[in-house]
Amino acid sequence: SGKRVIELFTSRGFTAIITDNLVGYVLGFASFAIGMVTAFAGWLIQHWAGSDETGHSYIFGPLPVPGVWASLIGFLVGLWVSSVMMNVLKGAVNTLIVCWADSPAAMQAQHPKLTAELSETYQDVFDMLGVPTAAFGEPMSPAVPV
Repeated sequence: SGKRVIELFTSRGFTAIITDNLVGYVLGFASFAIGMVTAFAGWLIQHWAGSDETGHSYIFGPLPVPGVWASLIGFLVGLWVSSVMMNVLKGAVNTLIVCWADSPAAMQAQHPKLTAELSETYQDVFDMLGVPTAAFGEPMSPAVPV
């Protein structure tokens, strides 16, 4: 099925989507940002938890620089959990693009507003980049219900 998708994208002129998969970059940055927020939250929790009279952290015990450990653990947990969620979103976006490329009329019948937005955005972005949009150059007409 992967070979069929590549053939479909090539026949529709979607090779730029394959090479410039910006969705992965955006979702990767979002995961990194979430990791940074959870790193700060880990540091804040460690800071608020404080230390006992010997200077040992209530959370990490005698480990040196417990704020760094809390931040590192918070970052890794936030990055991991958000990456799982972002991969679900990435799969949904890829599925949407493949469905639109495979059968735009069927998608138009089920989701006319989304299809119109997708067609307009596709045309605007790739016209701006100088990529020909022969397959979807014109706005699609409403599909006739079957």
